[in-house]
Amino acid sequence: YAHVKWEMSGDLSDGTSSTLRIYAERDAAVLLLGRGLNIDAINKGAWESPRGIIYQGHVDLDTVLIRELESIKRRLPRNTIPPPETFLLPESRARYELYRHCCTSKELHRRLDFLCRIKSRSASKSPFKPFELSLMTKLGDGNDGVIRSNNASMEYQAPELSLIDCLHCYKHDSELGWDLLNAMNRT
Repeated sequence: YAHVKWEMSGDLSDGTSSTLRIYAERDAAVLLLGRGLNIDAINKGAWESPRGIIYQGHVDLDTVLIRELESIKRRLPRNTIPPPETFLLPESRARYELYRHCCTSKELHRRLDFLCRIKSRSASKSPFKPFELSLMTKLGDGNDGVIRSNNASMEYQAPELSLIDCLHCYKHDSELGWDLLNAMNRT
């Protein structure tokens, strides 16, 4: 038994200029993409593609695929049922369906709570990364001089997260805060 491997990765930011790298596979990746995605068409195209179907948010749809779709639209009468993309080759259709969903769906912007597992690091890999910090220090109260030095410091590298599951967030942040306070008062 085999299946198409779905995987995603991205950066989560908490607004404090620190980001966490998050990875999702199979069901969690499909769940993040949300409703309205033609999963069957993408799976079929991925089976026929030697490199799989890849979507990157900052890359436009391939011009060859756009021309192919426009050519099909010109040959078909207006308001054709089924829609023109169904006449694309399976690999092209999979690319188009994934691109269209990621560019137009509001599902990708819904509020979700994530259940994640921290990806384990090898024992030899430290979570701290050394770097040099250039400092300038003024001497005394007057214009006695300036000392420049390079000091060693460490930067904490945030762990990588593996998404296990996610669910719709029913509470706004302000409501959640009150619920936590009320829960603490009860105990």
